[in-house]
Amino acid sequence: MTSEDIIRSGGQTSDPSDRTAGPDFGAGTTLRTAPPRRECDDHYVDIVAVLNPKLRVIRGSCNLQWIIQRQNKIVKGEPIWSSLSFCGSKEGVLCSLREILFEEHLTALGCYSVRREKIHDAKLGRAVEKKVVTREALDATEAARRALDIGDVASFGVDPQAWAIIEALPDYFPKAAAVESDPEKPGLPGLRRARHV
Repeated sequence: MTSEDIIRSGGQTSDPSDRTAGPDFGAGTTLRTAPPRRECDDHYVDIVAVLNPKLRVIRGSCNLQWIIQRQNKIVKGEPIWSSLSFCGSKEGVLCSLREILFEEHLTALGCYSVRREKIHDAKLGRAVEKKVVTREALDATEAARRALDIGDVASFGVDPQAWAIIEALPDYFPKAAAVESDPEKPGLPGLRRARHV
């Protein structure tokens, strides 16, 4: 019996060994807690791949897309994940991940943002603020782009096995075969949920 079946049956299980510790609702009935369904939860059930401790890809709870998330804060001791990018295709996931990794890498090197410096302008006869891009920043940018182009994600702190999972995704997010209303599933009233075949 799955945890979803137990929750649907109000915590009743036919097998006494299948009961877990939890609040007692009388007659030996206990209630299992459901797996987290909120996308921001650390233990969300539809995680596709964890690329590094702060970056992951999940299946959206709406069953329409993959979502790239970053863990950026901790609330009451639990990590909270925020969504960065919503992708309906594998190519979209890969492009978004490359840009996120590129930005994180250059930011860590101190080369992502353009510096503003005051430089004396002879025509105006005073110091003016100008945007300055150093040779070091240009070289770091070129090296990072080259590494991403050849697939060297390990140098960006990404688990190569997790990257292989992303590359093995289907070209497009799987479309629903049939749509039906299911009152047993949680969600908004009247929300039609897709059933995948």
